[in-house]
Amino acid sequence: MFKCEKYHGCGNDFIVCEYDSSINYTNLTPKVCNRYIGIGADTLITIDSKNKKISFYNADGTFAPMCGNGIRCAAAYLKHNNYTNNESSIDIKTDSGIRKVYYLENDLYKINMGKPSFKKEDIDLEYEKDELFNEIVSYKGKEYNLHALFFTTHHLVILVDDLNISDEVGHYFCTHPMFTKGINVNFVKIIDRNTITLKTYERGCGWTKACGSGSTSSVCVLNKRGLVNDKVNVLYEYGTLTISKENEEFYMAGPAVKVADNINFYE
Repeated sequence: MFKCEKYHGCGNDFIVCEYDSSINYTNLTPKVCNRYIGIGADTLITIDSKNKKISFYNADGTFAPMCGNGIRCAAAYLKHNNYTNNESSIDIKTDSGIRKVYYLENDLYKINMGKPSFKKEDIDLEYEKDELFNEIVSYKGKEYNLHALFFTTHHLVILVDDLNISDEVGHYFCTHPMFTKGINVNFVKIIDRNTITLKTYERGCGWTKACGSGSTSSVCVLNKRGLVNDKVNVLYEYGTLTISKENEEFYMAGPAVKVADNINFYE
């Protein structure tokens, strides 16, 4: 028996559990995240509550170093289960470094996401240039405007006029051989200088309803190109994230909602 809770951040959903060294999470995750014969989620999060250490497993069981929506849900779990001592902020350890989470009102959480890297060695990118930024790549006769970066994890930002993107295109860029570890692909549409919307095709998961680190990466790229301001709202079907640039670092603010607790899953 496996005990857990479920949360979502703007529709990006998570199964959250206390870390147990006896469990093989690579094997468990595809079972529990299955939407037909499991509980259903995009990602499984394990939490070592004592040490405030979290880990992320994509729906297919592969490991991810960080997840923007997921860290908010982990912070909510720690708060709801009385691990925060009513502090206004908390440092959470991830495999992409320590992230400070600020507890705001009305179940909103603000994360210091830090700074990006555009270096190809950080993106695990095989490319003739040092960076893949504002480059045009063609696929089946259509041109795509690409920007690759590491922002807590691997991300590709593609500017588009229409978010009606096929599974084939999402999978093509996600698994393109120049990204040796795969990459999360964000298709981004600019609404105005303060507002964008996007769709993310995540490695190990496919299309998700929202992506926190993808939103941060997208705003970072657009801001670097001078296309948006320093504070941008990212619109999703089930909520809004606010990404802000403050003293050269980026912050993400958004909701984390508990869906269910005291769930027992039987393999």
